[in-house]
Amino acid sequence: MSLVINSTKNISQRQLVVEIVDKVKANPKVFKYIARIFSTYKKNSEKLKTEIYQYIDKVLESPRLNLDSELIIQLSGIIKEIYELDLNKFNQIRGEILENVVYLYGPVSYGLKRNIVYIEPVVEDKGMIVGESDVKCDFVFLYSKSCPIEFVECKADIGNVIPKDYPFEKAKPSHRNKVIYLDNVYKYLKENYCVPKIYFACYNLNYQRELNNLQGNWGYTYMNFVNAEEIIEGKYT
Repeated sequence: MSLVINSTKNISQRQLVVEIVDKVKANPKVFKYIARIFSTYKKNSEKLKTEIYQYIDKVLESPRLNLDSELIIQLSGIIKEIYELDLNKFNQIRGEILENVVYLYGPVSYGLKRNIVYIEPVVEDKGMIVGESDVKCDFVFLYSKSCPIEFVECKADIGNVIPKDYPFEKAKPSHRNKVIYLDNVYKYLKENYCVPKIYFACYNLNYQRELNNLQGNWGYTYMNFVNAEEIIEGKYT
């Protein structure tokens, strides 16, 4: 008997999200620099607006990125518009851009092929919800009906979910529940089907301390992180 997996959501169609993702499709390396901006300025502080705008232009004008002036102007305008939004909408759009890019380029594991992708799916087996929870993961990338090869949960700032040094018991209940759900899914699928990959995707340029906490202190050695460069360039092995 194979698993029953059903999406419960679609990817974002917000105009600002689509505009950014369209630029990424045309020039994938752009995403690494957008991620640098979102990772450096995690909030759209009015007091820091001038500083943020200067940083946006500085990053997009990088010789390494080597964008033509028209594209720099377009991207700069879109990103600045995102930083003009209220904090709630800013956080939503920042997160949805990450989700849409992961949807576009996943699975993130090097060499894994994608046949089907499910968005915030319910995974069932023999009439039972796998994971024994109403918690969902952002994406399940499927290779075959009997082997969901990769689960990806998107978190714009991984430090908000898995801090550098907090013990598991001090993490927010919603964050603990997400990790417990993924752990339950991993154990069930490993025992009954195949060993899935479990990732948290994020904007963070450097996530090593958070990863050490998750794997070393919390004990979830099989869970991993991926950032923008690894998503786009498929460096994660």
